[in-house]
Amino acid sequence: MKLSKLNPKKINFNDVDKNYSGQDILMKLGELYQFESGIFGYGNIWTKIERIVENIIIDELDKADCIQAEFPKLQPRKIWEQSGRWDVYTKDRRRTGKTCLRGEQGTLEEDEFHMWVLVWIKNARTGKYLVSQRSADKDTDPLKWETVAGHAISGDTSLDAALREVYEEVGISLKAQDACILATKVATAYDGKRHNWIRDSFYFETIEEPDLIRATTKEVVQTKWLTIDEIKEMYDKGDCCLNMGDLFGFEANPIPADRYRSIIGQVVKGKIDRPMGSFHPRHKDLYYPVNYGYVSGLLGGDGAEQDIYLLGVKSAEQEFTGKVIAVYHRYDDNETKWIVVPCDDEGIVLEDVEIPTDNEIYAQIAFQEQFFSGVLVK
Repeated sequence: MKLSKLNPKKINFNDVDKNYSGQDILMKLGELYQFESGIFGYGNIWTKIERIVENIIIDELDKADCIQAEFPKLQPRKIWEQSGRWDVYTKDRRRTGKTCLRGEQGTLEEDEFHMWVLVWIKNARTGKYLVSQRSADKDTDPLKWETVAGHAISGDTSLDAALREVYEEVGISLKAQDACILATKVATAYDGKRHNWIRDSFYFETIEEPDLIRATTKEVVQTKWLTIDEIKEMYDKGDCCLNMGDLFGFEANPIPADRYRSIIGQVVKGKIDRPMGSFHPRHKDLYYPVNYGYVSGLLGGDGAEQDIYLLGVKSAEQEFTGKVIAVYHRYDDNETKWIVVPCDDEGIVLEDVEIPTDNEIYAQIAFQEQFFSGVLVK
């Protein structure tokens, strides 16, 4: 078809909203067509540009005696699994659309995270936990003992990753409906490389035995079922990976049977002694991106007044009336942290308050809770 017959669309850029993306403008010009979510086609001009660039590249490759191959634009999931690519997330667990290769996570930006999992497997008959010994060719902690652990590959949820890693490492098939999340942690650190990650710790009970012949990787040398005391003895000797220490808190300080039902939903009043934008009075590098305070006249597990995170507001506050929407249960400490949003005296959340999701809560309290092991209870 002749270009003159296409009657390409025209656009007055003075009328273009400043918030329009390049994609929006191209679609208004008719140079980009959306067929399905995430699937687009080019218009005439962009097709011509693509061919010009492609011909330049082909000419250069021909001069270098290279060969040309063409791959499908849509590829099966298995190829992504073999590539070892990981999704890149925001702090509150939203996929950014970017991926990184295994080993590249140290190059992530300050606000980018990757996801990994720990999986604790308890024998339903004996009460012992499954531990495995890492192979000698592991880059980190070779021949040390650990629980099943691994990273989420592109497209995985954390539960997908947990089920896959268990089968790959120890040959056990677990069911998604039997999963329980013991803890979630969002952590940030920088030592020349960036260590930003989101981690879910899962718990399963099973009577199935590990089968290293059926396992699809050779990451594990041997496995054992051990009691908590036996694992702690190995840990104290330095025979285990450091993340094994989380297990002791899960067992010694479990979530109460009533799951804080008498607390969640309460209306509480108190003071904000570390407002948004301030620093810890002693630890000067600890910055408070949210309001942190205490409930007046109510003592917490440490003998001081009960600590709270006041979320859902965007300014520094001095005092609050709020509703408890969740409790952050620390396994490795004697106190809990209450998650509070502003409300009136009747417990009605104020109109201008945005109640955060679980992932947003984990992200907002990570500045302090990354140093502990815990989980939200709602």
